[in-house]
Amino acid sequence: MNPIVYAEQFVDPDPLKAQQPEELLARARMLLATELGKDPLLRNEFRKLFRDEAQISVEPTDRGNLKIDERHPYFNFKYLLHKDIKEMLESSQFLHILAAEAEHLANVIINLPTQAVNDFERRLNDAFASDSFSDAARAWNAERLRVVQDVIQQHLIPMGTKWTREYLREEAEDYLASRCASHLREVIGLSAPENLDLTLFSVLM
Repeated sequence: MNPIVYAEQFVDPDPLKAQQPEELLARARMLLATELGKDPLLRNEFRKLFRDEAQISVEPTDRGNLKIDERHPYFNFKYLLHKDIKEMLESSQFLHILAAEAEHLANVIINLPTQAVNDFERRLNDAFASDSFSDAARAWNAERLRVVQDVIQQHLIPMGTKWTREYLREEAEDYLASRCASHLREVIGLSAPENLDLTLFSVLM
C-alpha cells in the first residue's frame, strides 16, 4: 500500500483534530529517526567516522578579527580550514583553539567531509531499504531515505560533533601531559621511566 494511502487510515475522523496524511508520515519519520538516533551501535559507528574523518576549522569572531593580529599567539590558527583530525592528536593546538573560543575570539567548527556523510548515508539506507521493485516499495523506500537523512542530520552529526570536541580535548591534554612528563624526567636527570620514583613524580606534577 502506498504510504499516503496507508497513513489515511490513521487520520482522526474528528474534523477539529484531523491531520493530513503527510503530517502523520512526518511524525512517524520523526519517531523512527529519534529511536535510531539513540541506537548504541549506530552511535558508535558514527563516532568512529568522526574519529577517522572529522575536519577542524576555526572562524574568528568580530572581536577576534580585531584582536588577533600577526603577533598574537592565536594567529597560527585564526583562519584554520578543514584540518584533518589526525593531524591534531599529537599537538596542543586544539587546547589553544578552545582557549580562543572561551575568550570569544573564535568559533570552533567540526564537520565531516561531504563524501564521508554520503557514504554513511548510502550504507545505512542500503541496510534499511526494501529490495522490492513495486511502486509502493519505491514510495516506502523514499520515506526510509528521509528517515536516514533525518537521523544523520538531526541526531548523529550533533552527537558526533560534541563527542569529537571532548575526544580531541582529552587527546591534546594527554599529549601535553606526556610531553611535560618527558621534560620533567630530563630536568631531574631520570631519562629512564623505570628509574623514576612515581611517588616523588606525582608530588612534583
